[in-house]
Amino acid sequence: MNGINWNLLLTGVIALTGILSPLATTKINNSHQLKMKNLEIKEEEVIKFNNRKSEKIEDFFGPLSKYATMIKYNSTIRLDQIAEFEKTYYSIIPYLTDSTYIKCKLVYEYLTNVKTTDSSTKKVAIDDLIDSLRKEMK
Repeated sequence: MNGINWNLLLTGVIALTGILSPLATTKINNSHQLKMKNLEIKEEEVIKFNNRKSEKIEDFFGPLSKYATMIKYNSTIRLDQIAEFEKTYYSIIPYLTDSTYIKCKLVYEYLTNVKTTDSSTKKVAIDDLIDSLRKEMK
């Protein structure tokens, strides 16, 4: 018989399968766990970013509401109030979408008299900005 010892071949295939199967299972499980860990890390980063963003927006509402009140009563805004607004304005910029940034910049320019306009236009700009900020906090 020019032959193949089928018993030996079958035993070899079973042994090879017995060795390779746990290795493949371990590889698949480890890659899945690694992907899950990366997703958890990304989720934590998104949560932290959103928390910081919410804090910055909340901090910005204080000076913004003072500015809106001054416009409502035609009061003159003081330099320290502009400085407070600028501080929160510059800290909020990295967290804003492009459209909200444009609205925020417009209100900033009204406040610092880069652009002059009547108080009703300023009020509309502030209300529009507040609506955008509220949407971003959700």
